[in-house]
Amino acid sequence: MRKIGHCLLLVVLLFPFWSAQGSSELSHITIARGELPFTLLDGYLMVVHARINDNFSCRLAIDTGATHSLLDLKLVRKLGLTPRPGRVFSLDRIVATEWVDVNELEAGPVSAAQFSMQAADLSYLNSVGTVDGIIGLDVLRNSDFDVDYKAHKIRFDSGSQSSSHVPMHAGPLFLSVELKIADQSVRVLLDSGIPGLLLYEDRVGAQVTDRRTLAWADARSLGNRISARHVTIPRVRLGGTDLERTAMLVNGPAPNTLPQIDGYLGLSTLKVNHVAFNFRQNTFSWK
Repeated sequence: MRKIGHCLLLVVLLFPFWSAQGSSELSHITIARGELPFTLLDGYLMVVHARINDNFSCRLAIDTGATHSLLDLKLVRKLGLTPRPGRVFSLDRIVATEWVDVNELEAGPVSAAQFSMQAADLSYLNSVGTVDGIIGLDVLRNSDFDVDYKAHKIRFDSGSQSSSHVPMHAGPLFLSVELKIADQSVRVLLDSGIPGLLLYEDRVGAQVTDRRTLAWADARSLGNRISARHVTIPRVRLGGTDLERTAMLVNGPAPNTLPQIDGYLGLSTLKVNHVAFNFRQNTFSWK
């Protein structure tokens, strides 16, 4: 068994706990039919060019596992924004964060006005590349979209769906699908911000008893660092598609936090050229 020297970089679910400090319900978000080019960092993280307030240029990651969009603290200071306190759920625990109000955000066909975003330290992503913030599900869920990994483009309102598809639960805070591990069902979040399959060991233990530890790694997320096991597991399937039999195992959150969720499925795990999120039919597809 070996120790992985570098950290596994994660951009995962950011689940807000707020009262009056969030103002996302006052936001005006529109997504026109069109394409948004992206750069792929480290084989999994999509980064796009965007403009915030007074045409300030920045690079934002596209993360379907982030409930709310956020800005790096360095950019918050450059823009002269005034943060207010808040809390979010990140990976397996609640961490303190801050919120800021942005007058305008634009990325290709995506635009938002009077938009509330989280403010957080994203320096843990430096080894992957320069990332000034994240466009999360609060924006992305406003339109069907598909990701063309071969052309490096996100297409909005395309209505695309492949013959390989599964039902998708599009809740108010996350997107989830059902996996089969050794013919047992587990529910995972669809997360474009992680590089593989990550499972809560205490929730899927019965399904992955036949496993072998390959290595240990340090997993990092927003304000969070934990130890993770890189393991081989029994047969894993999404619909009729077999996935790689490797996963990262971490301890799960408290039982009353995300009680029906067993982990996260990174989109890169599928190793396909195309994935599509259809909110009108509540399906996730790939080819």
